[in-house]
Amino acid sequence: TTTAELPAAIDTVIFPFEGRQSVPKPILIEKSPNGLDTAFKMVQGKVEDIFVLQKAAGPKSLASGKLSFDGERLFARKVGGKLRSLLLVNGANVSVGGEQIVKSVKPLSWIAVSFEPAETKIYASSFEPSLTVPGATGKTVVSVMNTDDLIKTK
Repeated sequence: TTTAELPAAIDTVIFPFEGRQSVPKPILIEKSPNGLDTAFKMVQGKVEDIFVLQKAAGPKSLASGKLSFDGERLFARKVGGKLRSLLLVNGANVSVGGEQIVKSVKPLSWIAVSFEPAETKIYASSFEPSLTVPGATGKTVVSVMNTDDLIKTK
């Protein structure tokens, strides 16, 4: 049994892998004393998924994962040790192994990047002229989804 003062957080991941019956156990990377900020990974074969969750957006550095970002949430997938995709929520910058992967002067609601062998696909919540992906390889395809306009309240 675990007890915590409110607000509290429980790390929960629905983790399907096609054709797999077993679910890998989360490996804790670090957790704040109040449990509201956490980082963990799940490994299955050559696939490593990293989850970093913060209560509020801000700079975060994980020495163990050689990963740093400025944001609220970061989900990253490595395959065979190489970064294949990431999703940054309420953030602006991501670095892996000291290499800048995503850079923006202004934080965006979300940025998703998929590193394919021949191209890098970049999806963003809104247009931001300062957004660059220095870690891009091959052809770069950018899609601005304008989702921020869908969720604005009057």
